[in-house]
Amino acid sequence: MKRLQRAALITELADKMNEMGSWSGETHFQKTVFFLEDGLEVPIGFQFVMYKYGPYSFDFHDDLTIMRGNGLIDLVPHGYGSSFSATESSRRLRAKFPKTLGRYQDQLDWSAEKISRRGVGDLERVSTALFIMKRENLEDSEAIARRLIQIKPHVSEDSALAAATEAIQLLVDAPVVTT
Repeated sequence: MKRLQRAALITELADKMNEMGSWSGETHFQKTVFFLEDGLEVPIGFQFVMYKYGPYSFDFHDDLTIMRGNGLIDLVPHGYGSSFSATESSRRLRAKFPKTLGRYQDQLDWSAEKISRRGVGDLERVSTALFIMKRENLEDSEAIARRLIQIKPHVSEDSALAAATEAIQLLVDAPVVTT
């Protein structure tokens, strides 16, 4: 996906996350984009690595900084941190990419609703479970949970199993990208 298409998609997602009542800070944004990229196979083009709070993309972080610099997205301070908000300039950009946005509308809606509204701890567990599924080709919830605990020893067995089971179910329920 080209940079401007990607910026249109990301700013559209920011609006949808805010509409859904998501905190839409960087952690929420990172995990929601990770689900789009790896779970729903939307070809955004970010590489994710396992990091302190689960999957993280330094490329996406850099793109957020560039989009802020270009006036496409704002960082709005709140009492406990900041959240991202799309700007009027991004709305004009999005108007130039109706096919791209239309092609992934179901995935954007689903991600904003099912992923972005979660708490940070839940996002960490479920996105880490998805990361393990995709990177290590594991499909069994118990195997995913065991691996999750190895990576994140602070996660309890019950929470790891619940996250693995939920990650599997999320992918079953997720909208499929059509070409």
